[in-house]
Amino acid sequence: MTREAQNSIRQFLRRHHEVILLGAILLAALALRLYQLEQDSFWIDELTQIRRSRLPFSSMIKDVLAEVSAVPIEYIITHFVYYYVGRSEGILRLPAVLWGVLSVATLYFLGKRMFDKTTGFLAAAILTILPSHIYYSQEVRVYSLAAFMVLLTTFTFHRALERNTRGAWVLYGATLAVGMYAHYYVAIVGILHGAYLVLMALAKRLPWNRLLPYVVAAGIAGLLFLPWVLADQFRSGYSFQWPSWSTLLSAPFVPRGGGALRVNFRPLSLFVGFAWACALAGIVIAIRGGDTKRENLGLLAVVALAGMASVLVLDYTAPYFFANRQFLPYAPILVLLVAAGALGTVRAVAGRLARAETRDVIATVAAVLVVAFAAATLAGSRSDAYRHKKQDWRGVGRYLLQHVEKDDAVLLRATFDIEFYAPELKSQIIRLRNLNTLKQAARTHRRVWIVDWSSALGRYVPDVAKWVATEKPLRVPGFTAMEVYIYSEQMTREQLEASLKQW
Repeated sequence: MTREAQNSIRQFLRRHHEVILLGAILLAALALRLYQLEQDSFWIDELTQIRRSRLPFSSMIKDVLAEVSAVPIEYIITHFVYYYVGRSEGILRLPAVLWGVLSVATLYFLGKRMFDKTTGFLAAAILTILPSHIYYSQEVRVYSLAAFMVLLTTFTFHRALERNTRGAWVLYGATLAVGMYAHYYVAIVGILHGAYLVLMALAKRLPWNRLLPYVVAAGIAGLLFLPWVLADQFRSGYSFQWPSWSTLLSAPFVPRGGGALRVNFRPLSLFVGFAWACALAGIVIAIRGGDTKRENLGLLAVVALAGMASVLVLDYTAPYFFANRQFLPYAPILVLLVAAGALGTVRAVAGRLARAETRDVIATVAAVLVVAFAAATLAGSRSDAYRHKKQDWRGVGRYLLQHVEKDDAVLLRATFDIEFYAPELKSQIIRLRNLNTLKQAARTHRRVWIVDWSSALGRYVPDVAKWVATEKPLRVPGFTAMEVYIYSEQMTREQLEASLKQW
């Protein structure tokens, strides 16, 4: 290669390095979210969303209104994908993949706008490999879209605050209105944007009259969302149990369980501890104040931390059980706080020890090291962070198709879970409501199968012949939390009641 060609390549890379690097990050994000997209069958929550989404449009909206604090956009998207694109696991999960990749891109541009390119790249790279974000970018659920809308509304809010033009505030109001129809948590983010402006005004860093455009934009968005709120049926049959601090601190980063933050040297513990240390550093820099970038750190802290705190308050008052996925909408904002806190600390140290012209180089090297550390610690804890077995309704459906005979009855609490994967059994599936349902089925069927949703956790049943003819329901070897029972007509009422209590 001639020297002239080499110079041309260097100039091209220097001129387009931002597009090339961002493109590489987005390709990696897409690849990670498409990887094994169809490996797991739909689990009960995904099947519930599909069941609603395949109803006629007006019936679907009524059914969504009857659900606990549900909003329509994700169901509408699933409805059109189901009827006009495809019905496989991979196809129906593609919208979640799209929102996940768009979140990575939006986070980069938000980081670039608030701080600089290096911070944007670092935040986007961390979000690309974040276990919780990958996991929920592969589900037919609302959380990936909610995370994207939280990012987008925060981006348009910062843009409107910076430009302070009518068009910028209209765009913010429109984004906020759409976001609220994507998830109620976006409404919380809109309120937190206003709380941030009040704090800035109280600190005399912003005149009070700058709140007026926000009040108008957010107020109109709220009025547009009000009809849905008034029609929604807020109710809950759940109970709230306060999660452990370890679970709370791990929840934004891992999709299931808790306990990642313990006093040990497990790779996942190191990542979670490092992330929160960087976030805390960002909060400290924001409190010190002094320039626009530090004020931006304050905005991130308000949205991420107060947003997650509001989830706990809502769960407690509903009441509703806490799950890690409820923190996902705020996770990308927290990731940007982590990235900005890490690089802000590095720059503060470099400002005292290095020359001005080398500080950016040091920050870039630090960003590469942070990404390498995050990748190494998360890769070192793949089983804890990434792979979580979902309910194998596909496997259960195949198993029942192989072993259920034409005179058998299959009883479930939610019949659609099996109907989706075993439509051939639709005429034999009965919804189990109470003991009378079971008694009626036993009168007209030679064998009765009761399938609990937990039966979908695990592998296939290894040997059906050993337990089909037994008088008692058995916990089948080889399954995790297996609760599949077969009852004969000779079983006594006491045996049935005892089994149902276990089920």
